[in-house]
Amino acid sequence: MRPLDNVLGLLKTLLLDLLAFILGAFVIVETWARTVLIRAGLPREFINVILIALALVLLAAVVRLFGGLFRLLLLVFLVLLVTHILLGSTAPL
Repeated sequence: MRPLDNVLGLLKTLLLDLLAFILGAFVIVETWARTVLIRAGLPREFINVILIALALVLLAAVVRLFGGLFRLLLLVFLVLLVTHILLGSTAPL
């Protein structure tokens, strides 16, 4: 396996791990918020509206916090992928 293949694999794994971390944090916050709202005795429809608003706020925060990192990782990954394609490697990503 060539070094370029190793770098592509590493970047792909890093992107997936970062995404898994963010999704895990979303699940933890959503579960906690749902539990608190249910204990407060709010109607189910109201809870859903609040959780959707919370999800949008969390999404905006993630884009704000990790936006530059995502762009950088995706840019490097795409440049290396194009290089990988141009060099004609037959090894799978």
